[in-house]
Amino acid sequence: MMTTQYEGFELAQEINEFSETQKVPILMQTSIDILITTKPDIQAMAREFRKNPGFKDLHVILLKDVSTGKSGVDYLSENGKSIWLPVDGFIRKPVDSKKILPEIHKILNS
Repeated sequence: MMTTQYEGFELAQEINEFSETQKVPILMQTSIDILITTKPDIQAMAREFRKNPGFKDLHVILLKDVSTGKSGVDYLSENGKSIWLPVDGFIRKPVDSKKILPEIHKILNS
């Protein structure tokens, strides 16, 4: 369990920023609902959601393209800036070993 609302996202962002760890897959465990899309540009889709009055004030938007499996997080930093973070996938809390193991195999074999 992370100690702040943003700590997990900040950790994943740091993993993506350093060349030594950029290729480390990130499977994010979450209790937040994941928005599913069929648009391959999930970052553009996140921007569309941010323009929508029903979604723009959400602190966190999780997106996954069901066609390609591309996933990402758009979250509002403490200063209100929208930050995009690509991830390799999501797994819902509580974690079920029957679901997490296939996700890990899928990510490692892609």
